[in-house]
Amino acid sequence: MPRILYYIALSLLFIATSCNRCKEGCVNGQCVQRTCDCDQWYAGDRCDRSQLTVFAGYYRGQTTTDSSRFSVGFNVVTTDTVNMLYADSLSLRLVFEDETRFQVPEQEVFGKVMQGEGQVLVDLFSIRLEPVNGDPMDQTLIEATRH
Repeated sequence: MPRILYYIALSLLFIATSCNRCKEGCVNGQCVQRTCDCDQWYAGDRCDRSQLTVFAGYYRGQTTTDSSRFSVGFNVVTTDTVNMLYADSLSLRLVFEDETRFQVPEQEVFGKVMQGEGQVLVDLFSIRLEPVNGDPMDQTLIEATRH
């Protein structure tokens, strides 16, 4: 009988301390010492939201080219792709390489086919674009802060 109690106690101890029993369960990650260790691009207690959701919101700023400067405003929204955000009124897809830096794949912007790169620093988006088939000196810089 004592041996049975020993195995029951050992089993209960194993269940209570096992890593796959996080408080709420890990959706996109692994349980490590009863907390979720999230996969890349995921955050939250359950690793159930995109890490990039912190950047969602309305941004306002300026677009500067060699010949002009004008005001711009856009909403940044999440997409079904976990490492991508979308700047709606600019129709820009932003594909993140890490938590703050992103690439702008080839796409039409301001009537030109452009590509580029950028980064987010706290509440500031900085996006540098250049034409795909054109003068590389004809660059566009978009800088906008969250409002």
